[in-house]
Amino acid sequence: MSEKVLIMGLPGAGKTTLGTFLAETFDWCAYLDADDVRRIYNDWNFTPEGRVIQARRMSDLVSKMNHRIGLAGFVCPMKETRMAFEPVLTVWMDTIGQGRFEDTNKMFEKPDEIDNMIIVNRFLGISEMKKLGEQIYERVEQLETNSPDARKISAFP
Repeated sequence: MSEKVLIMGLPGAGKTTLGTFLAETFDWCAYLDADDVRRIYNDWNFTPEGRVIQARRMSDLVSKMNHRIGLAGFVCPMKETRMAFEPVLTVWMDTIGQGRFEDTNKMFEKPDEIDNMIIVNRFLGISEMKKLGEQIYERVEQLETNSPDARKISAFP
């Protein structure tokens, strides 16, 4: 069973770039992209209800990964979708003001309800993505040991 880390943000924010890089760089994680899951399940339902179904599906698949940490990259635009996924840590790719899909822009809610999050507010280079990966690993480790520093909101870099 993997610890679930959500990499969320609008389409084009850098979720896939970050998740793929981390999975290729570190052996403790694997990455699952929502677009790939939608293709496998042939599910293109982007209604609020369809997005909750996708979040539950992603949660189930990521938790079954055979890695220390399972990374999931998807928009996760509403509080309800984030609650359905149940991540131990959220990385919010807050790098763009609007995505390319107007319906997603309209339904996107900033993740104000999350108490354990890393906020990335610009696109990252390779060395910065590596440092972020190390920070993700450390935060998940702190959560497992109930460190008082584990549950917090922080900016990266």
